[in-house]
Amino acid sequence: MVILESIALGTPVVAYDLPGPKSVFGGLSAVRFVKTGDIKAMAQQANELYNMNGGDLRRMFEEESYRSFIERHSRWDAVVESYLSVLNRAINC
Repeated sequence: MVILESIALGTPVVAYDLPGPKSVFGGLSAVRFVKTGDIKAMAQQANELYNMNGGDLRRMFEEESYRSFIERHSRWDAVVESYLSVLNRAINC
C-alpha cells in the first residue's frame, strides 16, 4: 500500500524485489526494484532519482502505463480485489 500511495502522489519509489510488490508494480518506471538486502543498490537508486531533472521525473508520471495503472487502482475496492487475486494465486500454487 505504501508504494501505491507514494506513486499516486507523484513520488518515485525504490523497493526490494519481493515477489508481491514486483508482480504488481514491476511495469512502472516510477518504481525501481533492487535485490533484497542490497543497501548499496537501494542508496544508489534513491540517489539517482533524487538527482533526476524535473522533466525526466515528470515524464515518469505521464507515461501511459502509469496513468492506466493509477486509473485501475484509484478505488480501494479495486486495490483490495487485486491483492486478493495475488494472494489467491499464491495460496493455490
